[in-house]
Amino acid sequence: MAACFESDTERAMDRPGRAFLDNLLPPIFQHYPYRGRSQFQNDFEAASEASQGTFNEWFIVTGVNKDIFESVFSEAQESPFCRWTAYDPQVEKLLVRIMAGVPHETASRVFDHMVLQAADATGVTLQPLGSGRHSGSMGNKEADEAWRPERLPVGRNRHWPSGVLEVGYSESYPKLQADLRFWAQASPCTSHNDETECLWRQD
Repeated sequence: MAACFESDTERAMDRPGRAFLDNLLPPIFQHYPYRGRSQFQNDFEAASEASQGTFNEWFIVTGVNKDIFESVFSEAQESPFCRWTAYDPQVEKLLVRIMAGVPHETASRVFDHMVLQAADATGVTLQPLGSGRHSGSMGNKEADEAWRPERLPVGRNRHWPSGVLEVGYSESYPKLQADLRFWAQASPCTSHNDETECLWRQD
């Protein structure tokens, strides 16, 4: 299974274009067209009910152009408009998280602690960036955890993480492939030495 995942991931990485959410398709990911704020709230409730008793924590909203994303979702503080975790302007798709599962969140915190301890043991001080959102050349995305060194080389983008964690406990292979494609290719950095290291954990 690991070899199959690696092969599928290589194909996902090598496919042409700049989209990264285009492989998140039904029936694994339910799709709802964007039809205004009120309808989005109704769709969020419908997706929440449909996810009961399943491990599916996400759904896709289609037809979200850049104007809609910026005006409705980008800086939203209220739920459910703030529940998005990724935006792909190439295919106008918004990935929305219904609710984070306890095992998923626990794995993130435990791994974050392990990374910081390991770095400290080698004399490297990492700045934890948490699960903040990051804007890159392919769109916007939230990491499960992210870090960068306190001291960066001259010219290194201080707003882009040097390492990210994506927990695969309740995620499908297409979701993990989309995660990897974004972090590996959306970096605003131009130097090969500035590329982000991607870690994922699937138990």
